Amino acid sequence: MKPIPYHQFAKHYLSLVLWGIVTMALLMPTDFAQAQTPSNMVNVTVDFAQPVAVKSMSGVIHGMSDNAPGDNLVQPLRPRLWRLGGMEDPLYNRVIRFGARPQLVLSDTYGYPFQNWHGKKAPYQDWTAWENHVRQIARRYKNKNLLWDVWNEPDGIFWNGSREQFFETYVRAYRVLRQELGPAALIGGPSLDSYEKDYIAQFLDYALAKGAEVNFLSWHELIEADTNIPGVTDHLVDARRSFVNNPKYQNLRIREIQINEFVGPQSQNRPGAIYGFLKSLELGGADAAAKACWGHFEGWSDNCFNDSLGGILHPNNKATLPGWWAYKTYADGAGYRVNSTSSDRRVAVLASRPLQRAATGQVLIGFYEFHQTPPSVPVKITVNHISRLGFPGVPRQARARLERIPAAGDNPVPGMSVLSDITVPVNNDSVQLILPRVNLHEGYVLTLMPVSSTR
Repeated sequence: MKPIPYHQFAKHYLSLVLWGIVTMALLMPTDFAQAQTPSNMVNVTVDFAQPVAVKSMSGVIHGMSDNAPGDNLVQPLRPRLWRLGGMEDPLYNRVIRFGARPQLVLSDTYGYPFQNWHGKKAPYQDWTAWENHVRQIARRYKNKNLLWDVWNEPDGIFWNGSREQFFETYVRAYRVLRQELGPAALIGGPSLDSYEKDYIAQFLDYALAKGAEVNFLSWHELIEADTNIPGVTDHLVDARRSFVNNPKYQNLRIREIQINEFVGPQSQNRPGAIYGFLKSLELGGADAAAKACWGHFEGWSDNCFNDSLGGILHPNNKATLPGWWAYKTYADGAGYRVNSTSSDRRVAVLASRPLQRAATGQVLIGFYEFHQTPPSVPVKITVNHISRLGFPGVPRQARARLERIPAAGDNPVPGMSVLSDITVPVNNDSVQLILPRVNLHEGYVLTLMPVSSTR
């Protein structure tokens, strides 16, 4: 690789020292780092010649009303699934306008034990009342194209009966919904609060024995402190092998797997963990996903219903928080994914080409907590087949811009910090770059484009 002039090196070295003081990272060509390559270097590889067919994991639970937050804060996230407890026309129309599939949580319309069932009896205490309620809701929303999620987290505080009583609750709801909505309606569950294989097997066996269907299989991945984000992939692979592709369950017509709540309370505004979850969901082959919502800070009791998109906007002034930028940058490239790998499971990488504009590639890097995790790691990025971005002619140079999304918790982040914007050589259709310091919980966005680009 041809070294860049000394004055450029001095400029970038000084920047590295300054950024290091405030725990930021600097992007540099490998020329300046190979002599002192650390033993803990994480190797990331991206290949723009290998497109990957994945579905977008962008989704939200609750998080907005008929008119808030503004469209300018929702549309950039390009949501594909929206899970709600009510579906009146203004809200339904808004969800559809954003291109998301609306999912109705039927149990939200009925009530839960901690709500004293909204003055009703538990479904298993009065089957007629439960079926009448389901029929009323089905007729109310009959002309809307909904995914019907029968019950939220029946393995937690949202249920106080037995497993079999929940199974019967599902089957009775299924029969009424099928009667009212016809064979095309998509009805599913069990939306457990974690992947419990035995529970899911019992649920599916019961539905199969009763002649009911489970058109989408769902559970939640709400890991408290990022302690096993890679396990999300393992759960998805296991469920597809054990249930979706198992001939035993073909009469259930399971069409997809949904993780209709993901990310734990400590990670809701940690970009590194968010990228980790999104990468694990894609690797596992999830068909749809929605980010969870949790209690907030400074006395706000719940960010599900304060129009904050589930806690990634400030509930008072709707300022963008770190999580918003993580989901926004993910959505920018979700439809253009290419193959990317990391030598360390704690470093998530998501790559795309091109973005909305031609000749532009994107690499997202996130470092999250998993087992023993240092405060930072150096990352070497090798990008192959850069010509597939559509550069004019045979590229000899590329422009590389590195931006950072801080792990700022619930503090507003008005925009991403530009750490470096340099010209790098292209050798054998490849670019190599080093991020000397990728900090735990943070997210980094590398954009590759022609040198002449004004972007």
